[in-house]
Amino acid sequence: MKIIMLSGKSNCGKTTTLNKVYDFINPTEENIIRAKSKLGSDLKDFECVIKYKGRTIVFFTMGDYSCYLLKAFEKYSIKQCDFLICACNNRFKRPYQQIKKFNHLTINKKLSISQKLADIEVANNFDIEKIIEELNKQ
Repeated sequence: MKIIMLSGKSNCGKTTTLNKVYDFINPTEENIIRAKSKLGSDLKDFECVIKYKGRTIVFFTMGDYSCYLLKAFEKYSIKQCDFLICACNNRFKRPYQQIKKFNHLTINKKLSISQKLADIEVANNFDIEKIIEELNKQ
């Protein structure tokens, strides 16, 4: 399993970016293995499993809770998914230690609330392109 992890502080756009990646892929009903389900009290956090270009991809955005992220690493590596795309708060140490066991790409989000909306959108689009490029590699 390859892990693509968006890393950054709380409220920097990790989950927003992953929601946009999901929307970009726009899976059809026959490509959805496990439908998008909300996680925790944050209405934006979600988990789902889809097929994309013949690969099994998991989205897991509840990265502000280290224990849940570590459980997702374990759960989906056992299920032999091809990709786990996740969010991770950069204040945690254990997820970074665990991710070293996997082939991985870490994308660091360095956005702040004080940035202009247009700048945030450009940064999110850049991260989306990096993730899609990684998913499209053979």
